Amino acid sequence: MPHPWRYRKACPKTIMLRLLHVDPRVLLFGYCPAPSSNAATLVGSALVEFRHRVLAELPRAMECTHLSNKLRFLADVPTLVDTISRLG
Repeated sequence: MPHPWRYRKACPKTIMLRLLHVDPRVLLFGYCPAPSSNAATLVGSALVEFRHRVLAELPRAMECTHLSNKLRFLADVPTLVDTISRLG
């Protein structure tokens, strides 16, 4: 029997990053730690902008694919929150 009510919550597309701390650990290449110090420039940005902003503003992050991928994946958080809200 379906539930008589459907709840929908929308995640604002303007979810902002409030804090970011990148802590380089065991890295494969000597150039990998360099982009970590610039990652904090993304604080205050809307998560949905991260794919573009990482590529445009942190070109050295592209040298470290693990870091750039993790930062760009944050752009999916608003969609993930929306999906979870609709399921719950």
